[in-house]
Amino acid sequence: MTYGFSGKIDPRSGQGKKLLLVFLFIGALFLTVAAVLFGVHCFRVRQYVRTDARIVSLDQSKHPTVRFEAEAGTVDYYFGSMSSSTFRVGDRLEVAYDPEDPDTVIITGLLGYLAAAILGGIGLIFVAVGGGMYYACHGKRAGKKGLA
Repeated sequence: MTYGFSGKIDPRSGQGKKLLLVFLFIGALFLTVAAVLFGVHCFRVRQYVRTDARIVSLDQSKHPTVRFEAEAGTVDYYFGSMSSSTFRVGDRLEVAYDPEDPDTVIITGLLGYLAAAILGGIGLIFVAVGGGMYYACHGKRAGKKGLA
């Protein structure tokens, strides 16, 4: 029994063009979100006060609680969205905090850019696949016209 799908999609067909557009759209969306995350993180790092923090505890999922000195005193902050098997109690992290609200804390350095890098990488893969599909559909035909 067949269901009308041979496993191959002709990039010149309507179905192929829709798939090409979906890949390019998803790639562009991921790249846009990555660029926004990168820009927001860069803005915060420039505006916030940088300081060193120590990991004072880890929960069972390796989410750290860090302690640092702010202008208003000692602050303990729990990173519920950040975990790593490499975190150890006593490790030092560079953080940046909002001087008007010391409970607003971000990790500076490479860890702070991780989400933007992952989303950007996924976006590049989708754009590359979509671009390859476009080339398969249009590039060969255009190349033959130019040589003839």
